[in-house]
Formats: sequence, structure tokens, C-alpha cells
Amino acid sequence: MTSRPRRSLRTKLLVPFIAVGVVPPLLLAAFFTGFSINYVRRVYAERAVQQVVPVSADLEALFLRYRSLAYELAQEPMVVDLLTASQEPDRDTRLEVYQLLYRSLSGDIDRASIHVASRTRTPSLSTHQFPTVYRPVDGREGIYRTANQSPARTVLHSESYVNEKGEIVNFSLAKTIRDQDDRIVGYVIIDLFKSFLVETFTRRNNRFFTDAVITDNTSFLVADLFRPENDGTFSNLPYLASIDRLQRDAVVMDDTVIGWTPILDGELTVICSSPTELSLAGIGQLVAIAGWVVLGAAAVAAAVAIWITRDISRPIHALAIAMERVEGGDLSSVVETRRADEIGILFRGFNRMVTETRELLAKTVEEQEALRIAEIKSLQAQINPHFLYNTLGTIKSIAKLRSVPEIVTITTELGRLLRGSIDSNERSATLADSIAVIRSFTAIQDLRHPGKYDVSIDIEDDALNCRIPRLILQPIVENAFVHGLEPQVGPGSLSITGTVREEELILTVADDGTGFNPAELDGKGGHIGLTNVDRRLRLLYGEKYAVEIESSPGNGCTVILRMPARIEEPMPTGGSTA
Repeated sequence: MTSRPRRSLRTKLLVPFIAVGVVPPLLLAAFFTGFSINYVRRVYAERAVQQVVPVSADLEALFLRYRSLAYELAQEPMVVDLLTASQEPDRDTRLEVYQLLYRSLSGDIDRASIHVASRTRTPSLSTHQFPTVYRPVDGREGIYRTANQSPARTVLHSESYVNEKGEIVNFSLAKTIRDQDDRIVGYVIIDLFKSFLVETFTRRNNRFFTDAVITDNTSFLVADLFRPENDGTFSNLPYLASIDRLQRDAVVMDDTVIGWTPILDGELTVICSSPTELSLAGIGQLVAIAGWVVLGAAAVAAAVAIWITRDISRPIHALAIAMERVEGGDLSSVVETRRADEIGILFRGFNRMVTETRELLAKTVEEQEALRIAEIKSLQAQINPHFLYNTLGTIKSIAKLRSVPEIVTITTELGRLLRGSIDSNERSATLADSIAVIRSFTAIQDLRHPGKYDVSIDIEDDALNCRIPRLILQPIVENAFVHGLEPQVGPGSLSITGTVREEELILTVADDGTGFNPAELDGKGGHIGLTNVDRRLRLLYGEKYAVEIESSPGNGCTVILRMPARIEEPMPTGGSTA
């Protein structure tokens, strides 16, 4: 029977400790892992959007600059006159056009090329070698067809080829050249080398993206800036079909962050990507470290939980055994301890309780013996009040025979007063009974000093049935007569009121006698009755029910008694009367 409480308590303590100390860290580790990966993915996606914007802006600016250049060259009179001349231009005229073309490149001669494709007898011109891919200049195929479809604007044409210098060209800009009769006489074509696009991209990339492609959203062609083998259709890059290329956005797909934004009013889309393996690998290492730390913390928490459980359950088990011994009657059982914590306080409290119980039991035995002796003496002393009552009865009979009504009245009231004061085996009485005793006392005072005192008693009906301690009101009234009314010269008044307010019985005794200073009330001189009543009320009902005194020398005295308004059965004292 001694092992089951210990095992049960240990289990009840250990399980919550394990649950609180081990499970939350494990759950936190799992949450941290998932949160970290998702957070990194989200941060990468947000950064991809932020990073793709400046890169795309530079590329768009590049396309717009050369689109505008192609338009200006197509409108240049020198170029138009060259192609519309009635005879083949001389060398100086062609040299001036060449100079115009080279000046237009502004140092980008190694990054782009300008071609003037002629549909007249004038030979075609080029800052480099005229590409064979643009022959013949018939206006029916390729870039010429694209330009003819929008003759008023500079068109963007996507077609990958390698020029005579080995440069890869993915995008070209073309504008028709028209004579005064609005006939197409040629074309201005600007080829942007892939190396030029890569250089522009790299300048603002800050090494964030490792790959970049530009898609033509009209012809659905792809130009991969870093992997020429991917140039062509979307089939080489299947993920392109799953993104909305006309909206700026970013996504993490298969451990790769992809960010894109459209340029040139949606004609092209710049799509950049970078693997997240390195970052996720770092997160993985961090998660692994955090996991080991959590597992270590969980192991430490489990060990601490076991130690705390044993530290609590063992002394509690010892205390349980000691309590079983006390329950069996062994009041000598104590628990030795040197602990200074709450368990030590509990043990010392238990030991103190056992010691006090043992002493109280011994004291109770002594008191029971003393009570038995006191009851015997009390029975023996019963004769004294009976003798006194018989004597008063004899005086009363003689007074009636001799026709002395004052003696009859005073002996009657004195008998009632004595019976209400000493002839009872109850510790409490109703307020109505106590008022009856007060009336007998004031009647005697009226016989002693006829007409001197004006006594008024006003008790509410609800208060009359309340039970109050015996001899709790009479000492206050006696104190008013002895110390307040009798010493003064002339008549005096006394009022007694009783009311019930908020489950409290409030009794007020007020006189207009000599009064006194309540600060001088010490219970050793006069007013002993007030001191005793105050002590009894505090002992019976608590400190809040102390006697309230309002008095000053020459201004009378008001005493207020407060106590719980109780209507209950009388409480016998344990004595008896014969």
C-alpha cells in the first residue's frame, strides 16, 4: 500500500513534466524547420521581384534606345536619298552614310550592328558584314515581312542566328525606309548582340541571378542569355508555360527562385532565375543544428523532470506514511527534514501540528477533568441563587402584608433582573429577553431616583428576534447610569435603539450624562464593563465588530454595538440548574 501512492504521484508529476519540457521543443523544432524553409522561399521570391526590376529596366532602356535610333535613321534624308538616287551613289556619298551609321553606334560597335537593306539598285550597307540571313531583300520573309506589317513603327523581330563575326543575335529592330511616294525602298535593321544583352544584364544583377532568358510573347521564342542551347521555342524551358509572363511576379519552383517582369508593353518578358540550393542548404544545416540542440534540450529536460519528480515524490511519500501513522493514533510520528523550501515548510508544519495536537489532547483531558469537578461544584452552588430567590419572595410577601408597594415592586424587578442575569444555562438570548432585563434594571433606578431619568427604548420588530450574547447590553446600560447619569446634578435621559441593516444588528445606547474621553479607556479603572463587552464582541465575531464610542467630557456618551443579525437556536453552556 505504500508503493502505490509513490508510483501514482511520480507518474502524475513525471508525465506533465515530460509533456511540458520535451514535447513543446520537438513541436517547436518541427515548426521552425517548416517556417524557416517557407520564410526563405518567400524572402527569395520577394527579393527576386525587387532584383528583376532594375535589370529589366536597363534591358528595356537598351531596346528603346535602339528602337528610337532605327526610327531616326529610317527618317534620315541622307539615307533616304541614298536609296532613292536615280544612279548608283558615288563613294563620298556612301562614305557619309557610313560615318552616320558608325556615329550612331556611339562606341557600341562591338555590341551591335546597323544594316541598311536596299530594295533599289543601291547596294546594301552595314557597319559590319551584311548578314546572309537578310538576303535577299525581297520584303516577303523574316524580318522584312515583320517590318512591312507595321511600316509606320520600329518593329522588334526575334530570330536567333550567328553573324559573320561569330556573335549571336537573338533580337533585331527594323524600320522601313520610304520614299516621297510612300513606297518602301529599304529597311534600317539594328542587330543587338547577345553579349551586349548579357553585359547590360550583368551590370545590375549583383550576382543574384545565375540565369536569364528573354521571351518574345508574340512569336513565343526564347533567348537564353547564358545557355545558347536553350534558344528557340518554349519546349526547351517547360516552366515558361506555367507562369503569367504579362504580370510582374516571382515564385520558388523546384528549389529555384524565378522572377520575371514584362517590358516594352508586354512584347518581351525578362525572366531571371537562381538556384536556392546554397541558401536552403545553409538553412538545412541550421535546422539540423537546431534539431540537435532541441533533442539535447529535450534530453536535459527529461532528466531534470525525473530528478524534480523524485525530489518531490520521495518526501511526499514519507509524509504520507507519517500521516497514516498519525491517523492510526501514533502522535509521536514526526518527519525529519533539513529542507528550506516549501516542502520543508510543509514538513515542519506537519510536525508542529502533530505536537500541538498531542499537547491539545493532553490539555483536553485535563480540562475535561476540571469541567467534571466544576460541574459538581456548580450543582453544589445552585442552592445559593435558590436561597436568594426564596429570601426575596419572603420579603415580597411581608411587603404585601404590610402594604408597602415600593418594596413589592423593587423585589419583583430585582428577582427578574437576577433570573435574567445568572439563572440560565444558555450563552445567548433574544434581544427581547435582554430588553426585558434592561427594563427591570431601569425600573429599579426609577425607584431609587423617582422622576430623575427619562428612559426611551425603541427596537424594531425584526431586531427583537435576533439572538445576542448574554450580558452584552446590560453592562453598557449600567455603565451609562453609574458613570454618566448618576454623577451629574439634575435629570438625565437615556435612549436604547435597535435596528437591522444589511444583515447586521446595530444597538445604540446614548445618554446625556457627564461623558468621558474614550482615549483614556484602559479597562483598569472605570468603564470596565465597556472594555469587557468590547473584548467579548471581538472574540465572538472578529475585529470588525469592536465597540464604537462617541463621547467627550460634559457631552454625554453614545455606545454603538454591531454584531451579525442571527436568529438561531439557543446554545447551552453545558451546565444545569436544579
